Amino acid sequence: IGAEEGGEGGVGQRRMTECGLGSAPNLSGPSSLPTGQLQDASSVRIRDASNNSPTFDSEGVVSGRAEVYHNGQWGTICDDDFGDSDALVFCRQVGNELGYSVISGTRVSSSNTPDGSGQIWLDNLACSGSEESLDECNHGGWGSHDCDHSEDVDVTCKFLQVDECEACPAGKFSDTIDTSPCTRCEA
Repeated sequence: IGAEEGGEGGVGQRRMTECGLGSAPNLSGPSSLPTGQLQDASSVRIRDASNNSPTFDSEGVVSGRAEVYHNGQWGTICDDDFGDSDALVFCRQVGNELGYSVISGTRVSSSNTPDGSGQIWLDNLACSGSEESLDECNHGGWGSHDCDHSEDVDVTCKFLQVDECEACPAGKFSDTIDTSPCTRCEA
Protein backbone atom coordinates (compact mmCIF):
# COMPACT_ATOMS: atom_id res chain seq x y z
CA ILE A 1 0.00 0.00 0.00
CA GLY A 2 1.56 3.24 -1.00
CA ALA A 3 1.15 6.25 1.25
CA GLU A 4 2.55 9.74 1.46
CA GLU A 5 4.00 11.06 4.67
CA GLY A 6 4.05 14.77 5.46
CA GLY A 7 6.51 16.35 7.85
CA GLU A 8 8.92 19.17 8.40
CA GLY A 9 11.18 17.84 5.68
CA GLY A 10 8.39 17.92 3.07
CA VAL A 11 6.46 15.07 1.53
CA GLY A 12 8.20 11.72 1.13
CA GLN A 13 7.20 8.40 -0.36
CA ARG A 14 7.10 5.32 1.88
CA ARG A 15 5.70 1.88 1.40
CA MET A 16 3.86 -0.21 3.97
CA THR A 17 3.63 -3.97 3.53
CA GLU A 18 2.02 -6.63 5.64
CA CYS A 19 4.23 -9.48 6.77
CA GLY A 20 2.75 -12.68 5.45
CA LEU A 21 1.50 -11.26 2.16
CA GLY A 22 2.46 -13.07 -0.99
CA SER A 23 3.48 -16.58 -1.76
CA ALA A 24 7.20 -16.10 -1.07
CA PRO A 25 8.40 -15.23 2.42
CA ASN A 26 10.60 -12.23 3.10
CA LEU A 27 13.80 -13.98 4.06
CA SER A 28 15.85 -10.79 4.44
CA GLY A 29 15.31 -10.78 8.20
CA PRO A 30 15.20 -13.42 10.90
CA SER A 31 12.53 -16.06 10.51
CA SER A 32 11.41 -19.20 12.26
CA LEU A 33 8.93 -22.00 11.97
CA PRO A 34 5.66 -21.46 13.82
CA THR A 35 4.95 -23.76 16.75
CA GLY A 36 2.00 -24.68 18.92
CA GLN A 37 -1.61 -24.65 17.85
CA LEU A 38 -2.75 -22.68 14.80
CA GLN A 39 -5.21 -19.96 15.80
CA ASP A 40 -8.45 -19.43 13.92
CA ALA A 41 -8.29 -16.51 11.51
CA SER A 42 -11.39 -14.31 11.30
CA SER A 43 -12.54 -15.51 7.87
CA VAL A 44 -10.85 -18.90 7.33
CA ARG A 45 -9.80 -21.78 9.56
CA ILE A 46 -8.47 -25.33 9.48
CA ARG A 47 -9.99 -28.20 11.48
CA ASP A 48 -8.12 -31.37 12.47
CA ALA A 49 -9.41 -34.90 13.11
CA SER A 50 -10.75 -33.81 16.52
CA ASN A 51 -12.53 -30.80 14.92
CA ASN A 52 -10.06 -28.44 16.62
CA SER A 53 -7.42 -26.10 15.27
CA PRO A 54 -4.42 -28.23 14.26
CA THR A 55 -0.98 -28.10 15.85
CA PHE A 56 2.05 -27.19 13.72
CA ASP A 57 4.42 -30.06 13.03
CA SER A 58 8.20 -29.60 13.34
CA GLU A 59 8.35 -28.10 9.82
CA GLY A 60 5.64 -25.42 10.22
CA VAL A 61 2.96 -27.54 8.52
CA VAL A 62 -0.72 -27.88 9.47
CA SER A 63 -3.38 -29.98 7.75
CA GLY A 64 -7.11 -30.41 7.98
CA ARG A 65 -10.54 -29.48 6.68
CA ALA A 66 -10.73 -26.00 5.13
CA GLU A 67 -13.53 -23.80 6.44
CA VAL A 68 -14.67 -20.26 5.65
CA TYR A 69 -16.71 -17.74 7.64
CA HIS A 70 -19.48 -16.03 5.70
CA ASN A 71 -22.71 -14.32 6.67
CA GLY A 72 -22.11 -14.99 10.39
CA GLN A 73 -21.57 -18.73 9.99
CA TRP A 74 -18.67 -21.14 9.49
CA GLY A 75 -18.97 -23.56 6.59
CA THR A 76 -16.95 -25.89 4.40
CA ILE A 77 -15.62 -25.85 0.84
CA CYS A 78 -16.61 -28.56 -1.64
CA ASP A 79 -13.78 -30.43 -3.39
CA ASP A 80 -15.29 -30.04 -6.90
CA ASP A 81 -12.58 -28.43 -9.08
CA PHE A 82 -10.51 -27.61 -5.96
CA GLY A 83 -6.80 -27.84 -6.71
CA ASP A 84 -3.44 -26.77 -5.37
CA SER A 85 -3.83 -23.17 -6.59
CA ASP A 86 -7.07 -22.89 -4.56
CA ALA A 87 -5.30 -24.43 -1.54
CA LEU A 88 -2.43 -21.95 -1.90
CA VAL A 89 -4.84 -19.00 -1.82
CA PHE A 90 -6.68 -20.48 1.18
CA CYS A 91 -3.38 -20.92 3.05
CA ARG A 92 -2.23 -17.43 2.03
CA GLN A 93 -5.44 -15.97 3.50
CA VAL A 94 -4.83 -17.84 6.77
CA GLY A 95 -1.24 -16.56 6.81
CA ASN A 96 -2.22 -12.99 5.99
CA GLU A 97 -4.70 -12.85 8.85
CA LEU A 98 -2.33 -14.43 11.39
CA GLY A 99 0.98 -12.81 10.37
CA TYR A 100 2.66 -15.79 8.68
CA SER A 101 4.33 -16.04 5.30
CA VAL A 102 2.94 -18.98 3.34
CA ILE A 103 5.52 -21.35 1.86
CA SER A 104 3.07 -23.75 0.24
CA GLY A 105 -0.53 -24.84 0.13
CA THR A 106 -1.77 -28.12 -1.30
CA ARG A 107 -5.00 -30.02 -1.53
CA VAL A 108 -5.08 -33.26 0.44
CA SER A 109 -6.85 -35.98 -1.53
CA SER A 110 -7.58 -38.20 1.48
CA SER A 111 -7.23 -37.59 5.17
CA ASN A 112 -8.31 -38.61 8.63
CA THR A 113 -10.34 -35.43 9.07
CA PRO A 114 -14.03 -36.18 9.59
CA ASP A 115 -16.68 -34.61 7.38
CA GLY A 116 -17.85 -31.16 8.36
CA SER A 117 -21.41 -30.22 9.22
CA GLY A 118 -23.71 -27.30 8.62
CA GLN A 119 -23.34 -24.97 5.66
CA ILE A 120 -21.29 -25.74 2.56
CA TRP A 121 -20.27 -22.26 1.46
CA LEU A 122 -18.17 -22.70 -1.67
CA ASP A 123 -18.18 -25.02 -4.68
CA ASN A 124 -16.32 -24.93 -8.00
CA LEU A 125 -13.68 -22.58 -6.61
CA ALA A 126 -11.38 -21.33 -9.37
CA CYS A 127 -8.32 -19.47 -8.07
CA SER A 128 -5.32 -18.76 -10.27
CA GLY A 129 -2.99 -18.97 -7.26
CA SER A 130 -1.98 -15.29 -7.24
CA GLU A 131 -4.95 -14.03 -5.21
CA GLU A 132 -4.57 -12.84 -1.62
CA SER A 133 -7.95 -14.23 -0.49
CA LEU A 134 -10.75 -16.53 -1.62
CA ASP A 135 -12.96 -13.45 -2.16
CA GLU A 136 -10.86 -12.69 -5.25
CA CYS A 137 -11.45 -16.15 -6.79
CA ASN A 138 -14.30 -17.21 -9.05
CA HIS A 139 -16.80 -19.69 -7.63
CA GLY A 140 -20.40 -20.80 -8.04
CA GLY A 141 -21.77 -18.32 -5.49
CA TRP A 142 -21.91 -18.35 -1.70
CA GLY A 143 -24.00 -21.32 -0.55
CA SER A 144 -24.62 -22.59 -4.09
CA HIS A 145 -23.38 -26.18 -4.40
CA ASP A 146 -24.22 -29.73 -5.46
CA CYS A 147 -22.18 -31.40 -2.70
CA ASP A 148 -22.54 -33.16 0.60
CA HIS A 149 -20.05 -33.13 3.45
CA SER A 150 -18.28 -36.25 2.20
CA GLU A 151 -16.79 -33.85 -0.40
CA ASP A 152 -15.40 -31.32 2.11
CA VAL A 153 -11.90 -30.30 1.05
CA ASP A 154 -8.78 -30.75 3.17
CA VAL A 155 -5.60 -28.71 2.79
CA THR A 156 -2.01 -28.77 3.97
CA CYS A 157 -0.36 -25.40 4.61
CA LYS A 158 3.29 -24.69 5.37
CA PHE A 159 4.09 -21.39 7.06
CA LEU A 160 7.09 -19.35 8.11
CA GLN A 161 7.01 -16.85 10.97
CA VAL A 162 8.82 -13.64 10.01
CA ASP A 163 10.33 -12.35 13.24
CA GLU A 164 11.40 -8.82 12.35
CA CYS A 165 7.86 -7.54 11.91
CA GLU A 166 6.89 -4.43 13.82
CA ALA A 167 3.87 -2.16 13.93
CA CYS A 168 3.98 1.15 12.06
CA PRO A 169 3.80 4.24 14.30
CA ALA A 170 0.20 5.39 14.80
CA GLY A 171 -0.92 8.20 12.52
CA LYS A 172 2.22 8.02 10.39
CA PHE A 173 0.45 6.98 7.19
CA SER A 174 -2.67 8.44 5.63
CA ASP A 175 -3.87 5.21 3.98
CA THR A 176 -3.11 2.26 6.23
CA ILE A 177 -4.95 -0.92 7.05
CA ASP A 178 -4.46 -1.55 10.75
CA THR A 179 -6.10 -4.96 11.05
CA SER A 180 -3.01 -7.12 10.48
CA PRO A 181 -1.32 -8.47 13.61
CA CYS A 182 2.04 -7.63 12.06
CA THR A 183 2.95 -4.72 9.79
CA ARG A 184 6.30 -3.32 8.73
CA CYS A 185 7.10 0.11 7.33
CA GLU A 186 9.73 0.36 4.62
CA ALA A 187 11.47 3.41 3.20
